[in-house]
Amino acid sequence: MDEAIHLLKNFLLPPGIFVFFPLLLFPFLSRIGKWIAGIFSLLIYLLSTPFVGYTLAQPLQNYQSFSLHPQGVVVLGGGVRGENDPLPLSPITLKRVVEGVLIARKYNLPLIFTGGGFEDVNEGKAVKKFIGDLQQECNCKIPFYVETHSLNTYQNALFTRQLFQKLHLSPDIILITSGVHIPRATYIFRKMGFQITTLGVDLYPSPQWRVEEFIPSFHGLEASYRSLYEYLGLIWYRLRG
Repeated sequence: MDEAIHLLKNFLLPPGIFVFFPLLLFPFLSRIGKWIAGIFSLLIYLLSTPFVGYTLAQPLQNYQSFSLHPQGVVVLGGGVRGENDPLPLSPITLKRVVEGVLIARKYNLPLIFTGGGFEDVNEGKAVKKFIGDLQQECNCKIPFYVETHSLNTYQNALFTRQLFQKLHLSPDIILITSGVHIPRATYIFRKMGFQITTLGVDLYPSPQWRVEEFIPSFHGLEASYRSLYEYLGLIWYRLRG
């Protein structure tokens, strides 16, 4: 019974409802309209399934790069919540930052966070406070620096390069970001002269031939959206050279 309710919920709420709503209009549509509605429903269905989302993510997440002598751990920003949230870092940013702190502490390297963002809360400043509080509570002191002005991955790389020059650090880094973001971030940071060891977090699992992975969900749609965004970003940057 619980499984039936869970299944019904997924098809009555977005994005599942967007799969079936156009089909309900079939009796009122022309032949061309039916084709358009059918294709729309099929695309929404496929992109909303975890199986398709995970499949799109795998080639991006499997990308790896290694350098010999990292001189710092660079963590890329992933967004913030509203200013009224007691912990304004988004779950994506939080995963990246925590992993960055652990790696920096493990290998005794400085941590560099890069991210400003468009939100009311400056991401870099929020991360600086979070790391400061974390170090105080956990007694895990590491040298860390925060860049607070970048608005995209290109600026992350540009401003981090300038910060490394100011700190007289060799541009050889462990780069931490979400798994699907690794190829594009690596491409841009290499253009700025960095040698990179990649470390992806916030990873999607491998697709499995299970019924639940063919049920539309926001998680599946998110995986598809983020993956397609990265593919388009890679194409854009490669076209620009």
